[in-house]
Formats: sequence, structure tokens, C-alpha cells
Amino acid sequence: MKSRKIERALKQEIFIFSGVCIRRIALVIDGRLDELVIESKTCPSMVEGIYLGKVVKVMPSINAAFVDCGLGSATFLSLKGLRPKARNTQGFSISDSVTEGAKVLVQVKSDERSGKGARVSREVSLVGRYAVLNPFTGVVSVSNRILKPAERARLNLLANDHKAGDEGIIMRTAAEGKKLETLLADILELRAAWRKIIELYTSRVNIGLIWQAQTGIQKFLRDRLGSDIDAIVVDDGAMFSEVQKYCMQYVPEVIDRVTLQKPSGGGAELNDLEEQLDEIHSPEINLPSGGRLYFETTRSMTTIDVDTSVYTSRGSRFNVVFQTNLEAAIEVGRQLRLRNIGGLVVIDFIGMKHEKDKEKIFRALKKGFRADPSFVKVSNFSEFGTVELTRYRGGLPHVSVMSEECSQCGGAGRVESIAAVTDEIFAALAREIPFASGRDFSVVGSCDTIGFIRKQCSEAISNVETTWAVNISLVSEPAMGLREFKVSPC
Repeated sequence: MKSRKIERALKQEIFIFSGVCIRRIALVIDGRLDELVIESKTCPSMVEGIYLGKVVKVMPSINAAFVDCGLGSATFLSLKGLRPKARNTQGFSISDSVTEGAKVLVQVKSDERSGKGARVSREVSLVGRYAVLNPFTGVVSVSNRILKPAERARLNLLANDHKAGDEGIIMRTAAEGKKLETLLADILELRAAWRKIIELYTSRVNIGLIWQAQTGIQKFLRDRLGSDIDAIVVDDGAMFSEVQKYCMQYVPEVIDRVTLQKPSGGGAELNDLEEQLDEIHSPEINLPSGGRLYFETTRSMTTIDVDTSVYTSRGSRFNVVFQTNLEAAIEVGRQLRLRNIGGLVVIDFIGMKHEKDKEKIFRALKKGFRADPSFVKVSNFSEFGTVELTRYRGGLPHVSVMSEECSQCGGAGRVESIAAVTDEIFAALAREIPFASGRDFSVVGSCDTIGFIRKQCSEAISNVETTWAVNISLVSEPAMGLREFKVSPC
């Protein structure tokens, strides 16, 4: 009798770490970091937010317009963002659709970055757990990741039967296998949200926010939380309550898997996760057999160089090159997800002579993107041995949250962001205060850092003082480096 192989279910855990300025949400599968969201609490992403804007300039030469949404800098609206994807833009001009001074309802599709304003579109998409509602396209579709023909047909029929008017409905991957009433409830919730948005839009006079974008944690739970999650570990009381509330509403069967646990008492498991979290900010990634990936990001693209480095396996150069390239192809998809890298990416693989080897590497690369929730388009090897791809990214790359351009080297390098340093300061206070009972503390840092804390974190300082019955003095020290600080009892 042939033995049947029984596949072990992988352990899936969600960890949520909330600093004063930065929040990190991680999906860990069998102890290995698989997905990560990093968001600034002082400057959150605006993606999916809906605004009433005013067209301030029309640029026929580039078929685009600039729209003032009250965000401080003008947003960019292209012709494609003016007409639903279901309609052809060929032969149309931006001047046919908008005029200067016109009021428009727009949705943010990408955040401001590197001096470029946020990109907006008039094609609104409301994302639910199981469906996406596009009020204007009239198009029904089913996620390409749902492969079973019968299930695709069921979801397609459901969406066509229940769409209203010019609505378009996309059935998400998470809709697979879900009951009719569950899917309809999601669509009805999105439709009710759209009616509310229209009410606010018609009654609004001044430009500005109409519909708040969901936070990073809300989007993460919407997209990733299911009954297959084994544990949710949260280190903040307020966030713990928010996660419990979300679970109770949408996935009640996991409510008892949510725990409140401080990172300082987390033990080896959380310490290992912290090491993995730190690794993704490094420009170098070690591959299993000794090869390396080198990441370099510019304003226009990200380049990834594959290097055999100190390859530890024995064998011919041919085998070393192929194995290194294979490991790199498998790891690239994971790293782009973890780092939230989007836009144009160029991968410089080690040169290979045989086309069949290139085909194997290319298939492995594409397979690595199957788990990516973002749209990825990959081109095949060029004659120079490079592969180009584009990846849609909704928010900022994580490096932009955790670091910033160095003002002292003309932007040639990056240094830890003030927000990240501030979180380190509050973590140091949390470690030191319990061991100096009854003593006040001082925080000495650069003028920029102390100024940021006074402006952005006064409430957090007050909370620490109230919780521990201490006074905290903030002291600016011009001689200190931009990212230096000292926390000590007075």
C-alpha cells in the first residue's frame, strides 16, 4: 500500500509592535518573516483616502492636471486617472475632461514621495474583505489567483447578478469558497460607504478630506486576517482593543487567539523576529549557500545585484552560478514584499550561457511573486542578463519611513529617521525608568530630535510622566550628532 504524504499546516502568526511614532505589523509563517507593514503614526499613508479637490493647472502637453486637495502640495492627476479603465483614452485630451477651477472628487493612489506630489485618480475603488467596488467602470471580474473554473464562474455570476447600474465589482482572492450571504454583506457594506461618500461630496463646499483612508493595521487585517491565523500578539493596550473589536466583527473564531504581550518579555521568539525585522533595512541580504543580494534605491528605480560572494558549496563555477541565481530568484519576491519596494526594479543576475537555465530562473522568479498582494509585471531576461519588473506599491517604501536622506552628504546616503530615533528614545525610557524608582529623567539629543519630540510627542511624554510619576526634561545639545541621544536619571 502506498503511503500518503500528509502535509503539515504552517503556523501563521501576526505581531503588532506600536512605538510612539512608528507601528510595525508582521506576518510570520513558521517562524520566518513573510510580510511586513511599517507605518508612520505622525505622517500616515493617504492611499485610498477620498478628497474634494480643485483643478489648479491643466497640462495638455503631458495629458495631466494638478489638483489642490488641501494637502499642502498639489496632487498629480493623469488622463488615465480621469477615465475608467474600461474606457479607451486614445484620442482624448486632458482638456476634454477637466478645466482649471473645476471641483473634482479624487482618490489618492500613491503617496507623495521625493518631492513629487501624491498621485490621484477619479476612478474610485472601495476595497472590502472579499470584493472591490468600482462605482464607474461597470466591469465585473474575478481575481486571477482563483484558478478553479467552477468557483470563478460562481463568483462571476454572483457579481453580475448583484451589481447595480454602472458599478464594477472585482471578487478578491479571499472570496474563494465563501458563502453567498458573506459575500453579499461585504458588497452591501461597500455600497453603503459609497452612498455616504456621495452625500458628503454633494454637501461639501471647501476642498479637503471626504473619506479617511484606512490605517496600515486596518488594511493588513482586512487583507490577511482569517481563521487560519494561529496567534495575534499585540504590545499596546489601545491597539489590543482595536484588534479584538475587528476580530469580533469579522473573524470571531480567532478572538481568543489575540494576546497582549510586551516585547521586552517576549523571549527568544520575539528576539529572533526583531533580528529579522532589522535585516530588511540592510542593503545586503545573505542567501542560504553564501551568495548575496545587494539593494540600491534611487528616485527612478531599485537595482538588485546578485553576487556569488563567499559561496560555501563545492562544485563547478557553472553549478555555483546557477544555484546562486536560483536562490536569488526565490528570495527577491519576498524581499520586495517585506521592503514594500515598488516601481521599476532591475535585477542583475550572474551571467549564464544556457537559455534553459535562464528559463528555470525566470520561472522561479515569477513563482516567488504568487504570494504578493500587489500587481507585479515581469519581463524576461535581456541580452545583458538583467530582468526588469514593475510592482505596484500603495504606500511608501519602508526605507522612507525608517530613514531619510542625509542632509550632510547631499542626499548621497541615508540616515535613521527622526521618527525611528524618537521610538528608540521612548524604548530607552521604558527600560530605564523602572530601575530608578522615584528619580526624574533627562533626554539629551540634537536640536532637531528634541524639537520633533516637543512638537509631535508632547502627549506621549505626558503619558510617560503620569504612568511612572516622574518628570522628564528635554535638553537640546547642538554638539550632538543628528541621531545621537542620551537618556539618564537626574
